[in-house]
Amino acid sequence: TPALLMTPALLVAASLALLTCGCKGPRPAGPGVKDERPQGAAPTPSAEPTPGAARHGAAGPTAAGSTAAGPNAAGPTAAGPNAAGPGADKKPGPRAAGPQGGQPAERGPQGAAAAQPNPQPEKAAPPPPAPSPPAPTQKGATGPVELVDATPEIPADIVVHNAVGKAAEDHKDLLVYVGATWCAPCERFKEAAKKGELDAALPGVRFLMFDADADAKRLRAAGYRWTYVPLFVRPAVNGHSSGQQIAGVPNKAAGVANLAPRIKALLGR
Repeated sequence: TPALLMTPALLVAASLALLTCGCKGPRPAGPGVKDERPQGAAPTPSAEPTPGAARHGAAGPTAAGSTAAGPNAAGPTAAGPNAAGPGADKKPGPRAAGPQGGQPAERGPQGAAAAQPNPQPEKAAPPPPAPSPPAPTQKGATGPVELVDATPEIPADIVVHNAVGKAAEDHKDLLVYVGATWCAPCERFKEAAKKGELDAALPGVRFLMFDADADAKRLRAAGYRWTYVPLFVRPAVNGHSSGQQIAGVPNKAAGVANLAPRIKALLGR
């Protein structure tokens, strides 16, 4: 139809109009195009990022600064769990150990103090040897009472063992005597024995004499124990104490008259 026929001049005008619509930026106002923006409004910014802007979508020249806002803003004070920074593109490393997460921190036993060397306990005194059977008595032993001083500076069990053997050879009954110079009943007993006042009551008895102070250590090593003196003990063949003994007197006035019958009973006579 005649309305569809276009002159060469109209074709040129239409082509120019199409080229003008494909440019960046706002379309200029012209005939038939209404500009709806308010007077004095700033032009619409382009979609291209401003040169120098930070990566990851931060806009504007302040995006790279320390006060940039937004979860993905770069900088040391950027907020959010995914804030960018040095090494932001690397995989996160293992979480630090601690009480709130990750592996528990290593620690020793609860309340354990630094290891201290245990002091060596003091060695307790060895227990006394088990009592041994007493040396047998001699039937029909006769003769006066004898007082024999124990050999000094030799273990008591050796001294007593030798004395037991010698008494058996001499057909005597041996008793270990422990006394002290400060003990009045001890001194009276020795005096009566030397005078022969005990021969009738205790015939054929030999007393091996020890001092309670000077010989205490070696006597205890051989198993001899006492609280009171004078002490009379039936020894074992090996020289140790048999545990059969008598000690002390009821009072100071009780002297030889009290000791003689008790010694006789100790020997089983």
